[in-house]
Amino acid sequence: PQVNNPCARNNGGCGEKAICLLGANAKADCICPHLHVPVVENNMTNCQLDTDFLLLSERKKIRGLKIGGGTKTYNVMPTLTTPFVYNPLAIDYDYKERKLYWTDDDGLHRPSDIHQHEFRGVIRANLNGTDVETVIDSSIPNPHGFAIDWISRNIYFSSYSSNTLATISVARLDGVHRSVILEESEENPEAVINWTTSLALDPAKGIMFWSNGGPNNGSIWKANMDGTGASKIFPNENSEVEISNPASLVIFDNQL
Repeated sequence: PQVNNPCARNNGGCGEKAICLLGANAKADCICPHLHVPVVENNMTNCQLDTDFLLLSERKKIRGLKIGGGTKTYNVMPTLTTPFVYNPLAIDYDYKERKLYWTDDDGLHRPSDIHQHEFRGVIRANLNGTDVETVIDSSIPNPHGFAIDWISRNIYFSSYSSNTLATISVARLDGVHRSVILEESEENPEAVINWTTSLALDPAKGIMFWSNGGPNNGSIWKANMDGTGASKIFPNENSEVEISNPASLVIFDNQL
């Protein structure tokens, strides 16, 4: 039977990027696609780019989380999942190219033509879930530390295992020109870098920070972003407390 379809006229008052759906009593209802939020202007619902949400990683998933207005929305962006996401350990975002980067250490055999073996490396994708590509596919076990230098357009990542020396490395955004800038000392395994759990960069000042894990001997260090001038900043001779297994570092408003 023929029915009145308000979406057939001027897209139901929805903007170019909005989708018009039939709501209650056959009224037009405008919704926005992933990564957009509705904005009403001149009695028309338009969709503008949403840049205000959290990136959340969990086992086999990376998703966008919107918090505000008393509600939580978990589908701000298309959920990234298997076969590209198994055990994401660290994530970062390149605002210039709107790409999401993450390190993955699956510890599993992936049932995919992409990776037929245990994967320990760096992957990136557009926020809408397209153009997923491997940036570094050579084994980097336990890549808990990862950060993007958005000024020089480089990525920094850490690695450690019981069989290899712990390292902090740098590469271009596409993974080329990879170089180790800090390496664990065999003479003093507790010095500078061992069980690295997090990385944070301050490119404007050319300084990087990282945390070393441990049940009773956790520590926080800093160095120039070329790996020189490493020094411990916590705990120090004035510290009265110890830290155990520091898991994450972030720089905000000139504070660590």
